[in-house]
Amino acid sequence: MNKLVICFFLLSQIAFAQKSVKVCGYYICAFDKKEIVSFYENKLRQLEGKSFSQMVDFSKQKKILITEIDGRKIFDNERDILRSCYFESKTDTAVVFPDDPRDAEKFERGGIKLNDIIKTAFFKDNALSLSPYYECLGENKLLKYFYFEGDAYLQSTDRLRDNRSWEILADYGLYGSKYAIFVNRVNKCTPYKLIDGCKPWFPFDK
Repeated sequence: MNKLVICFFLLSQIAFAQKSVKVCGYYICAFDKKEIVSFYENKLRQLEGKSFSQMVDFSKQKKILITEIDGRKIFDNERDILRSCYFESKTDTAVVFPDDPRDAEKFERGGIKLNDIIKTAFFKDNALSLSPYYECLGENKLLKYFYFEGDAYLQSTDRLRDNRSWEILADYGLYGSKYAIFVNRVNKCTPYKLIDGCKPWFPFDK
């Protein structure tokens, strides 16, 4: 993520507590490829009547990447999006995609009214379940992701500190950030937007 671009944009926009903007981006979950391969191999062994092991849960990492704010591109090309998935990039801005309806009251106490949190959670769950696994940049990880367009709020995290919104700051990892983008509404999403450098992965592909 281009830190200078996004921070300059935010500084020029946040002249007051909260600003509504249009955003585009990706909700991404990265999985350990070895775990996924092992799951399908053991599933086949089970069907063949052979001894097998059963994995309870996969290790995964979540990342939300904003690619445009009010029509202004943040990434120069799509491969930069993928590099941001695999490598930590320093930025003063955190992105929050509220996907747990139980957090609505928590946000409201912090002065952030998210009207469509139930709908965004519904979109997230269904879009990720429909997403194929993607193999990208030759990394030993598999991605599930969906592209979305919607509305968001830009806000300085100083406002959250002033409101003593410690739960939001802690639960969403905002302590090290100066600004936050809160996705408020998803107007469009698809799990089938192919990023340059990615290809769909299927079990037992050679």
